[in-house]
Amino acid sequence: MQEHFLHFLWQYGLFDTQNLSTTDGLAMCPDYRGVHNANSGPDFSEARIRIGNMDWVGQVEIHINASDWLKHNHQTDKAYDNVILHVVLYHDTDIFRTDGSLIPCLELRNRIPAGYLQTWQTLSQSLASVPCEPHHPHTQSAAVLSMKHRALAERMWQKAGRVLSMGNATQFHWEEMLYKLMARYLGRLVNGDAMESLTSAVPYNLVQKYRYNAQQKQALLFGQSGLLTAAHKDDYAKQLFAEYRFLQKKHNLQPLPASVWKFGRLRPPNFPTLRIAQLSAMLEQTGLFQAMMELDSVGELKCLLRQKPHPYWETHYRFDYECAQRSATAGDDTLEGLIINAILPLRFAYAQYHNDTALQEKALDLLSALPPESNKITRSWQEMGFENNNAYDSQSLLGLQQLYCEKRRCLECSIGQRLIRNEEKFPALK
Repeated sequence: MQEHFLHFLWQYGLFDTQNLSTTDGLAMCPDYRGVHNANSGPDFSEARIRIGNMDWVGQVEIHINASDWLKHNHQTDKAYDNVILHVVLYHDTDIFRTDGSLIPCLELRNRIPAGYLQTWQTLSQSLASVPCEPHHPHTQSAAVLSMKHRALAERMWQKAGRVLSMGNATQFHWEEMLYKLMARYLGRLVNGDAMESLTSAVPYNLVQKYRYNAQQKQALLFGQSGLLTAAHKDDYAKQLFAEYRFLQKKHNLQPLPASVWKFGRLRPPNFPTLRIAQLSAMLEQTGLFQAMMELDSVGELKCLLRQKPHPYWETHYRFDYECAQRSATAGDDTLEGLIINAILPLRFAYAQYHNDTALQEKALDLLSALPPESNKITRSWQEMGFENNNAYDSQSLLGLQQLYCEKRRCLECSIGQRLIRNEEKFPALK
C-alpha cells in the first residue's frame, strides 16, 4: 500500500468510522478531516477532531507505519508540533512532539475495506491506456460528466499557463504571442518548433513594418526560413529572393538553416512552404488580435483566418515543383484546429491575466460550437461509449487521458473514486 492511498481514504472518510478510538484508548470523532496539503508540511490542515473530552483544531499527518515519522525526521521539525492526530496503517511506536507530549494516533489496519484496496491496485497497476476501461463506467453518470468538465478546465489552465510563460518572454505583447502561437500550430508536431523559430528569426515588429507590402512580408518569412535560395527557377521565387537579399542587408538578418524543416512523410498540404504562405496571408489582416479576442462566432473567426495566399501556391506545394491547381487556403480542419489550439488558449490566458471570467466562459462556449476532434485518443474513448459531439467533448477527453489516466491519478479522478466507493465496505483489510 502507498501513503497517498491512505490520504484518499482519510480525505473521504472511506474506512470504518464506528467506535473510533486512539491507540491509547480515547474515544475520538473527526468533525472535519481537514484540507489536503499537496505541499511540504503535515498532510491535512484545519482539521477539527474531538478526542476524549476535548475538541482539537490543527493538522493531521498520515503514514503507513507510525515509525515513518522518525524516518522522515518530523520529531525535530517544529512545523509538526501542531499535529493533533497521527493516522497510520500500523501503529508500531508512539510518537511525541518536540515538547515531549504524546501525539494521539488512529490505526486504520482493521478499518479499511479490502475491496477498496483491491480496486485501487487494479486501477494503478493496469496496463490499459484508460485504467478503468474494463470496469465500463456509466458514461453519462454525474461522476463522468463532472470529471470531463474538470479535465477540460485543467487542460485549458495548463495551456493558458504556457501562454502566460510566453508572455513573460515577450513583455506580454499579445499580438506577438498570437503570431507565435499561430505559427507553431500551423507547423504541427513535425515543424512546430521550426515555425516558432521562424517567428524569432522574423520578429513581430518586422512583420508589422511590412504588413501592407505582401511581397516584402513573404520575402522576409521565406528568406528567413532558409527555404529561399538563388537557385530557384520560378519567377515568383526569384522575385522573393531578390527582395529578401535587399531586406537581409537592410536589417542584418541571419536565416535559419533549411535543414530544420521536414518534408518527408508529410502530406503536401502540410508542407512547411505552404504553411508559411498561409501564415503570411493571415497576418495581412488588421486588428487580428482584437478580433480574435472579441468575436464570439466560430464562423466569423474562420472567415477572418481564411485568407488566400499568393496565387503561386494554388499550383505549388513547394518552390519550383508545379502540381494540379487547387485551393491554397487553409481548410476547415486546419482553421478549427488553429482556433482550438492557438486562439482559444490565448483568449483564455488573456482573460486570466485580466481576471475576466466572462471571457473565459466565452472561450469554453466556443469549444462547444466547434466540431469534435478525431484522433486515436478520442476514438478510444468513443469505443468505450463516451460522447464526442464537439470540441468541448474532445478536449475534455484529451485532458482526462493526458492529465489523469496516463499519470494514474485515479484517486483524484471522480470516476476512479466512484469505482472504489462502489466496492463492498466489508470485510475489512487485515
